[in-house]
Amino acid sequence: MGSGFSFNIYKPTGRLSPYVQAIWVARTAHTLSEPMLQYLNCDGCSGLVFNLGNAIHVDNVTLPFGVITQPISTKTALITLPAGSHMVGIRFHPSVGRTIADTQYPQLTLLNPNAKANNLYKDIFSKLIVKPTPQAQIVAAYRWLSENLPKLSKLPDTLKLSIERIKTSKEGKLFGAAPVSLRQIERDFKKWLGITPKHLQRVIRVHQTLKVLKANPTLSLADVAYINGFTDQAHMTRELQQMAQITPRRYRLLATNEAQTH
Repeated sequence: MGSGFSFNIYKPTGRLSPYVQAIWVARTAHTLSEPMLQYLNCDGCSGLVFNLGNAIHVDNVTLPFGVITQPISTKTALITLPAGSHMVGIRFHPSVGRTIADTQYPQLTLLNPNAKANNLYKDIFSKLIVKPTPQAQIVAAYRWLSENLPKLSKLPDTLKLSIERIKTSKEGKLFGAAPVSLRQIERDFKKWLGITPKHLQRVIRVHQTLKVLKANPTLSLADVAYINGFTDQAHMTRELQQMAQITPRRYRLLATNEAQTH
């Protein structure tokens, strides 16, 4: 942990892969002199964070020791990590977090450890605390998810199909051949994600755009806008400013500088 920060991540490829985007562990050294700042880009996903260390800050929200639910990510968040931070996280694909929590949380929420409904989380939290390494914590989280996989099977097939179409389409007409009505699709999105299909499409498009900007430093911004389905470069800039809180040009500059320092 030479920089004072370590990050381990595992992306499931087996039976958990349709539900779980990643399991991760982040830590900062106890000797860290200044808090570290990290950005979590919007991606339309939700998550669980097991905070095993000192309190962290997400934008203006303080998150203490405990289990924290992350709502659907629709805007980039700034995370402040003080010395002695230690978190284990699970990142769910869109809407899946709702199936395991069985409750839709519209904001970052510290779960009540004494509530009977949260016994599911108390068990894995106590196991994660005593695991000695990030790798052991990732394995424990994976096993916990596997044991609770039946709880992840409630998601309607029509909703899964709609989300996949949003991920792969850059066009406005997403559901012309859908097996259910647009009204039913919108009701499913409201129930499982808390946002509209159009909103999720915008979030995913911004997330993909950030990836393209980072991976293609010489591609013109006009071309980046075109291949990601924006009306024009100005449209792309407005969307990134609103959701990622940064302009495409500024994001590319920061990504390029970061690549050069590694």
